Amino acid sequence: MGLVKLTGQVGFSCFTGTGGFEQNCSAGEHVERGSFSLVYDPSIRDTDPGSSSGLFRGAIKSFTMTVSQVDRPDLSFSLVESGDFYRDFDTDGSGSDWLRWNMMLDEEHGVVGRSLFSFGMYQQAWGNPNEMPSIDFWSGVTGLVGGGAGVNETDWLNSSLDVGIIPNPVPAPGSLWLMLIGAGGVLAQRLRRRD
Repeated sequence: MGLVKLTGQVGFSCFTGTGGFEQNCSAGEHVERGSFSLVYDPSIRDTDPGSSSGLFRGAIKSFTMTVSQVDRPDLSFSLVESGDFYRDFDTDGSGSDWLRWNMMLDEEHGVVGRSLFSFGMYQQAWGNPNEMPSIDFWSGVTGLVGGGAGVNETDWLNSSLDVGIIPNPVPAPGSLWLMLIGAGGVLAQRLRRRD
């Protein structure tokens, strides 16, 4: 299996959070929206010893997020190195499967300094917290409590998620193997000339 890619829409508002990155709304109407893309490696193993929680270090390989602004250009965030998945079952007594992504993000224009971001989600169905989530996990998730850089949003996910697989590339044959094939071809050609 290859890498898993998630895409969706984000939103930050005064009504359900701290008002986004500009924080200049008066009556909860100010919403900053954008899109995100996350790529993770589903083969990463759990390093948490608990049976009801999982920690998957370095599972997030790529993350980008663009957020619209009212009084300045859009913010454009990207992942610094890699990020982690945390998975917990029934942390609040609801029987839900919780998942958080924690990662350090840079903003392209330097408007927001490098900051730790976290995005939380939950799924009503039970899953094994010691395994990376399957593709089916993402069909019924709810985004709850996300943000960073001083911004907190309860309902940060503004759409359902699109999920896809990025296939692993087929490994190229090694140089030695190619040289042996070439040498074999030359030898076969010489033997044909003798005949």
